[in-house]
Amino acid sequence: MRWIVIIVLLIALGLIGYGLFFQSDDPSERDFYAGLGTAVFFLVFMPLLLFYRRKKISISRFMLTKESIKKMQEHSSDKNL
Repeated sequence: MRWIVIIVLLIALGLIGYGLFFQSDDPSERDFYAGLGTAVFFLVFMPLLLFYRRKKISISRFMLTKESIKKMQEHSSDKNL
């Protein structure tokens, strides 16, 4: 999965770079490749990256429980404002 994410990132950046530095008489061709790279980046790469990284994040760290509220209150009382 890691290699798929890296390959899609390189494809997206390659398309954007090709679109920005492509020498053509028709500017719509350059815009097409840059836009296609941007679309691949946001519509393919970002969901893949979020799905890949989701496995490593523990959701319990972000849940609001009595223990977490107590930790936050202790942390805020430790600061001298």
